[in-house]
Amino acid sequence: ADRVVTVDGGYREELTVELWVVPSGATPPSASPTVDPSEVKTTRTPTRRRGRRDDDEE
Repeated sequence: ADRVVTVDGGYREELTVELWVVPSGATPPSASPTVDPSEVKTTRTPTRRRGRRDDDEE
């Protein structure tokens, strides 16, 4: 359970995923965000509407 660790790296200009292989007991890499959280504006994605399912049809 302690072998895989995720770190929230903060906000960046571009989507970035980094994979680090770190020896056991070593200090994990620190986050390096490029955008201040106060400058972030989230957008709400519209919920996808699904059509009604008619079970009698078939």
